[in-house]
Amino acid sequence: MMVFGGATAPAVSADRRLVAEASGRIAVQMAANDLTPDKIMTAEAFQNALTVLLAVGGSTNGQTVS
Repeated sequence: MMVFGGATAPAVSADRRLVAEASGRIAVQMAANDLTPDKIMTAEAFQNALTVLLAVGGSTNGQTVS
């Protein structure tokens, strides 16, 4: 799980700090709302991700989930 855009911020960029701050805010919000990873990463969510991956001709790296 990652904040939107978190994987694309270069390591030496100031954007990394913004991603870190956003991650902290989201983690606090999730804890306050009792939203845990198992409530987000469901079997249905993984099936949907694989469907999208295959539809766009994604990398075989993503297909190891199945």
